[in-house]
Amino acid sequence: MSLRLTLFLLLFSSPAFATTYTTPNTGVDWTMNDLVANSNGTVTGTFPNYSVLDSVIIAPNDRLTIQAGSILTFTQNGFVVRGKLLAIGTPSARIVFTGATPTPGSWRNIRIEDSAIDSACIFRHCVIEYSTGGIACISSSPTIEFSTLRFNGSLTTVGGSTAIQCFNSDAIIRHDSLYNNSQSTITISNTSNPIIEHNYIANNNVRNQSPVNPITISFQGNNSPIIRFNEIHSADIPQPVRAGGISVGLGSNTTVQNPLIEFNYIHDCAFGIVIAGATQCIVRNNRLENNTRNPNPFQAGSGINVNSSGSAVAAPIITGNFIKGNLWGVTIQGTAQPNLGDLSNSNPDDDGRNTFIDNLQGTTNYALYNNTSNTIRAQNNFWGTTDLALIQQRIWGAGDIQNPPSVIFQPFALGDISLPVELVEFSARKINVGVLLSWKTLSEQNNSGFEVQRRSEKREAGNEEWEILGFVRGNGTTTEVQSYSFLDKAASGVVQYRLKQVDFDGKFEYSNAIEVNAGSPTQFVLEQNYPNPFNPTTTITYSIPVASTVKLEVFDMLGKKVATLVSAKQEAGTYTYTLNASTLSSGVYFYRLQAGAFLQTKKMVLVK
Repeated sequence: MSLRLTLFLLLFSSPAFATTYTTPNTGVDWTMNDLVANSNGTVTGTFPNYSVLDSVIIAPNDRLTIQAGSILTFTQNGFVVRGKLLAIGTPSARIVFTGATPTPGSWRNIRIEDSAIDSACIFRHCVIEYSTGGIACISSSPTIEFSTLRFNGSLTTVGGSTAIQCFNSDAIIRHDSLYNNSQSTITISNTSNPIIEHNYIANNNVRNQSPVNPITISFQGNNSPIIRFNEIHSADIPQPVRAGGISVGLGSNTTVQNPLIEFNYIHDCAFGIVIAGATQCIVRNNRLENNTRNPNPFQAGSGINVNSSGSAVAAPIITGNFIKGNLWGVTIQGTAQPNLGDLSNSNPDDDGRNTFIDNLQGTTNYALYNNTSNTIRAQNNFWGTTDLALIQQRIWGAGDIQNPPSVIFQPFALGDISLPVELVEFSARKINVGVLLSWKTLSEQNNSGFEVQRRSEKREAGNEEWEILGFVRGNGTTTEVQSYSFLDKAASGVVQYRLKQVDFDGKFEYSNAIEVNAGSPTQFVLEQNYPNPFNPTTTITYSIPVASTVKLEVFDMLGKKVATLVSAKQEAGTYTYTLNASTLSSGVYFYRLQAGAFLQTKKMVLVK
């Protein structure tokens, strides 16, 4: 055999030239180590580090379970899941899907295809980075929660790049951090109804060469997502920013979109929300502030823009929004006919209640600009003043006409722009059982309560992820001093806390962050799960005072192991695990913690 032929055979038998591997479709539960043993070089490595050299297809009857703490490095393609995938990490042992080259677009994506196994496809406490397409939900509806998606997309090719794609999908996307992705973040199309809530979405469309919005609902199919309690901003991208917050139904297509967009905080973008096409949606109780990152008012700058053409008439209900500091408050174009406040009917859901404050270009206030021939109702809103003459100067019509007859804004609300809650004290101190937070208010107005949030000093560079710990109810409206407290039993090391004060109408403010050293636990502790009984999720907290090999397992009444939640070596600290028992039957279960020589078992009850 010639030397040239020998080299050729050696090269092309190398694992670097592995081919696609498909699991055998025999109903087997696979692990990454099983893929290493059976994939003929497509997957290599040992826990926690694995290399995936080509596509891996999980067949319809098979399941892949990825151990917490695993790091999967992809050379070019990714996973195609036609069966089940459980990627359930923990806050301290996240599962990482990354690229062999740490640049956006260095590998393809994780593609979920089988709608029959939605409840068994879970990404929890994962990191997905440097891919072209992140997670593609194709006629499937996985749960993606408490995860980070960053540096995904292409820096060179326009379109087709996203962190999460929902195509005919009812995915659940919640408590995630999505930041520094090259182009889109979440795209919704072809009759998709995902729930997108409590996510932190920041500094996306890094490519910034064409308008690409973090959450985009296309005109393909009838899409009815729920988008709520998200924070979206582009504060750290150089101006001019070519990304807004949420866009709905762009184009002139007459397919009706029906999203619910509520309680979102969109700030420091090119614009807040743009609604086009034949959209019939509700936009309520959002906070839209300082969306001036593209300083050209002819290109962007609206808190809310409603824009239709031809027979595709956008007619959203816009109510209860706080719109402040944008170049424009609300702009209306083409054939659009939104409802910003209609007191002529018996429906209380369209009674205005929007607040417009200082939406300025220079010294000119553009609270509402109706650049259409339609008559727009905008009654019962607060325009930043109670002076009728000043209100008339802030409402514009086609041809730059102030106080146009095409806008019916009276009666207008008197409003109140004072701070709803006057927070005068916020502190944290270490006690024996955790960290005790304390705060006081001098007065409260319309105060629903306080969301308590925490993040670790050891968070990864660029990750501004805040974890939601709980909610403390407020006292509504009061002029008396009120005291509040919250005990965090799960903190360890140096941590920061902040409060998110929420009004009954969804408006909210953040407190300043405070820092405390929670230290390390002094003994092994397994806490009682909470809530208990539960359906279908509950949280298990445990503490280990020294580095230990930890196993956290769940057993049924007969002693049969039904789940391994944690199996990894962990440093000293306090850990939490959120168990989703949607695949288990109602009944009594036991969870057991083994850490070194420590062994303890507790009972929990699942009630469906």
